[in-house]
Amino acid sequence: MYNRYFLWQFAGRGPANESGVTPMGANSREDGVDWSQFGMPLAFLIGLLGMFYHGSKDQRMSFSVMSLFLLTGYAIILYLNQDDPQPRERDYSYVGSFFAFSIWIGVGVSAIGEFIEKKIANIDLRKRMLSITLLLIIIFMPGKMMSVNYHSHDRSGNYVAWDYSYNILQSVGPNGILFTNGDNDTFPLWYLQEVENIRKDVAVVNLSLLNTPWYIKQWKEARSADTKFINLSDNQVDAITSRLQRWEEKKVQVPVQNDPKNEEGFIEWNLKPTFAGQALRVQDIMILRIIKDANWKVPIYFAVTVSQSNRIGLDSYLDMQGLTFQLKSHKTKPVDQDMMYKNLMTQIGPNDWSTEFDVSRFNDDEEGDYANWSRDYKPGYMFRNLGNDKIYYNDQIIRLLQNYRSAYMQLAVTYYMDYQKEQRKKVPDTYLLADLSSKSVAVLDQMRFNIPEGTIPITSADLHYQVARLYGDLNRKDSMEDILEDLIEMEGVSPSNKVEYANVYYRELDNSEMAVNILSDLQNEYSKVENIIKVKGFSSISNRSWKSWQKAFPDIVSSLVYIYKSTNQNNEAEQVLVDWIFRFPDDTNAKKLLEEVRSLD
Repeated sequence: MYNRYFLWQFAGRGPANESGVTPMGANSREDGVDWSQFGMPLAFLIGLLGMFYHGSKDQRMSFSVMSLFLLTGYAIILYLNQDDPQPRERDYSYVGSFFAFSIWIGVGVSAIGEFIEKKIANIDLRKRMLSITLLLIIIFMPGKMMSVNYHSHDRSGNYVAWDYSYNILQSVGPNGILFTNGDNDTFPLWYLQEVENIRKDVAVVNLSLLNTPWYIKQWKEARSADTKFINLSDNQVDAITSRLQRWEEKKVQVPVQNDPKNEEGFIEWNLKPTFAGQALRVQDIMILRIIKDANWKVPIYFAVTVSQSNRIGLDSYLDMQGLTFQLKSHKTKPVDQDMMYKNLMTQIGPNDWSTEFDVSRFNDDEEGDYANWSRDYKPGYMFRNLGNDKIYYNDQIIRLLQNYRSAYMQLAVTYYMDYQKEQRKKVPDTYLLADLSSKSVAVLDQMRFNIPEGTIPITSADLHYQVARLYGDLNRKDSMEDILEDLIEMEGVSPSNKVEYANVYYRELDNSEMAVNILSDLQNEYSKVENIIKVKGFSSISNRSWKSWQKAFPDIVSSLVYIYKSTNQNNEAEQVLVDWIFRFPDDTNAKKLLEEVRSLD
């Protein structure tokens, strides 16, 4: 791990997203070193020169720098006994070592200068050569590094963290309590509240910190009596946090008042042990306590990043609002359609994508560019610059933004399920059907507009295909075809999935030509894989990849034959069957089908 980060810093980093997908399967490699990323690894070479030159000129000082280099690099690895890879690679622990090597780069440049001084006697020529050499080093070392890395390190116009935090806060009602998971969905929210004065009425309660007495005591005193949500003395807090509470799985009840949808007068759910199958964590006890003490006076939410296990079994009482789940005082549907529609259906135009955001203009005009933005509670998410192809979004950001797509898909699917339910009625309401269909399509369209696939690709082929299926079922065949075209070109899609896409082209899009092209390409790829195995053996392909091809090949052939027969291309169907029987001479069904095809001529 150290070597990797060291060489990324001073030699060059290979592409982070190069998958290496081939017909033989995914031969993906770990992020590697690209020695030619900067043309030539000058920083690395000059640093090595400086290391040896420093040792020959000043051993004591060289020893000091070497000590810094080793003790903050390899010695840390030995001391911590680090495995590679790490679950979370904290490369910043090596910064002292990298600083030491940077000193040697400077010494190396000095060594080059001294060499020129010794070799050139003419003072004027020597000065010119020194100036030219220094200029060339600046251009081809830090200059080249900056030109290559600038785009991926430029954060101007990247509002993802700001907008994501804003959107979470605006998913919470006035004076609401929001349980968050960890640092990444807590600190950005605190920044907006404390620095930008946005939604300071929301209590952002970090579940990790909720295990500590000092944090609980802070929240105990943070609110006035009418919105207070922890009624514990300091001694009670100390008692709760001093030990784990033994727990066996059982039903838990919390009283509910004045809810016509809850006739029992309480919510009840099954609470399992959350620690080693025997106890409850402090955070779980405090969630229960906060729900009880808040007494439904203020709304309570969980961020969508909070895992199901941390929601302590409350799922039947949680509905999705976008980037949060709200706790209800009665059993509820998984999705709050009205609130999600308000939050997700924000109209973001090209001007908003490129306009620099000015916090001082909050609430200036209700009708202008900033109409969707407010320091106070106002539903409506922000998706700035996600359609701007000049902005660099790394893989982690792209993965984070899939949470938006997940919310859009949840909403679109709920409208679609209601649409299907209405369709199954003996006398369906045609106006309701039209409304549900148009809403589902509108949600999908808005998702693709606010989070364009060109800049923020959908990383899951299955999710992308679900979008296509929804469009198809809602009679938006053009959008379905657009997505299928992308899926066919997408890396990592299995042969079986491509067969399915081909059948969709034929059966639902009435495009037999495209279906045949896809299946023929798959047939040819299978033949290539077979030939490679014959020449190089099974070591040339992963067992998993070969099995996926073997599983898909019968479907490739049967689909191809079916389409050829259905479109009266009997000669082509015959050729496919002959090829199949050559491989599998004992297949009597294929032989019968071949006779049937030949009889059609």
